[in-house]
Amino acid sequence: MARMGLLAGLWLVVVGLLAAPDLARRVPQIDGLLARLRPHIVQVGMGTAAWGVVGLLWGVIRFLGMLGVVTTGGAFLAALVALAAWTTMILTGLALCGDHLPAMLPDRRHEAKARTALAPVIRRRALLGRLAPGFGLFLVIAAIF
Repeated sequence: MARMGLLAGLWLVVVGLLAAPDLARRVPQIDGLLARLRPHIVQVGMGTAAWGVVGLLWGVIRFLGMLGVVTTGGAFLAALVALAAWTTMILTGLALCGDHLPAMLPDRRHEAKARTALAPVIRRRALLGRLAPGFGLFLVIAAIF
């Protein structure tokens, strides 16, 4: 699980920089690396959202298992922040692919509903892009220690 948190944290930093490109433009080397991922942003977003769902489910299971055992407030708080990080991963993934996702639905009647449901997430893409690297670094630090 520590490796999953480490990889997820690093990936969350990358996805956050993709979602908030103004942060990456400050460092040309990073912007150049991210330019290779931008043509595949829909696949990156869908994969990130799926990974976030798996991580959140695993995190909820671990959190519920910890409830009777946790004796320190720090461990409880760290578990809550980890759950927030996985939620941020889901939302950032949806924000990245949200413009294209409704068009991929097999039934066109649901496209308008999907666009309406994803609109709040897409509008907050820049905010999620700024939150994601912070949560990503938290997951990296938590995986190391």
